[in-house]
Amino acid sequence: MERVAHRICPLCEASCGLEIGVRDEQLVAIRGHEADVFSAGFICPKGAALRELHE
Repeated sequence: MERVAHRICPLCEASCGLEIGVRDEQLVAIRGHEADVFSAGFICPKGAALRELHE
């Protein structure tokens, strides 16, 4: 079963909103959180690379 956690990206001052997909305690996806009032679903390349950094 997959769940989604909502977090703020810690990599820079933009503080983009993230949706993090987790299945069986493993990271499966990171995408921009479209309902985030500051980033509106946008994430920079650093945020998009968080999954690879985590692995």
